[in-house]
Amino acid sequence: MAKLNILACADRKYEDFAPIFIAACLWSNPNATVEIGVENSDQFNRANLQAVSVLSSAYGRDAFLVRDAIWHHKNGRKILPNSVRFLTEPMMPSEYVYISDIDIVTLQSDIANRHVAFMARTGLPYSNWLRTGHERLTGLHFCRRDWQYPLPPYEDLIATRINDEQLLYMLVRRKLGFDPPIIEKFRPLHGIHMSPSRTPNGSVRNGRARPGWYIKPHREGWNRFRNTGSFRDLEPHLSERIRTFVAQIDEETAGAGNGANESGLGSHP
Repeated sequence: MAKLNILACADRKYEDFAPIFIAACLWSNPNATVEIGVENSDQFNRANLQAVSVLSSAYGRDAFLVRDAIWHHKNGRKILPNSVRFLTEPMMPSEYVYISDIDIVTLQSDIANRHVAFMARTGLPYSNWLRTGHERLTGLHFCRRDWQYPLPPYEDLIATRINDEQLLYMLVRRKLGFDPPIIEKFRPLHGIHMSPSRTPNGSVRNGRARPGWYIKPHREGWNRFRNTGSFRDLEPHLSERIRTFVAQIDEETAGAGNGANESGLGSHP
């Protein structure tokens, strides 16, 4: 059984992120497993046959799983796509689960021990923090698997159409039996967040700064991951959109060194 299972979900609009997500997670955390919930896994595997073959050759077929997730309430109403990951119980066994965004390229190693150390400080069975002034936990959630699952009843929550971070807050509150406490802020972004709704270097909208992809802290890790044989084999089988994003990151990281830095970047071949 793996110590850590990294879980994400992707509807059809985002499932082209899955191959690079799997590759980065397994390169930076080679002892982890990766699980992704999609709308139709058979269709995904047919459409990404070559990418899945490359990933299987590089990391082993048992290291990752693309499976169906539940995208609709039992009454037929669609669940908000960003909420599906928090309602999806992993199928792959592990001691801990890290729930991530599908559009994060994970480049930092030793994710599990970083969060376990934080949990030891707080005494809580999960690693996350409360959004200031809101009943919301952040969307990057680490937890003990045997504590988080099975989930508490949630049908009433998804019927209200609350957003994903509010939903997670309510799920954790029901598991704890009390409000998630205010604790120190610990929400490390373990890689580059190449979100289609952001620009690589951030932007200003209506006078407010919007975050970018957080490329700079992970320049060296990106270049090391980028130059692996397994990524070069995978790259031709990525979607045109993802290859465009890769080129944008390449442009921003050009000239970075190849040595490790203080962020504990992965070094898997």
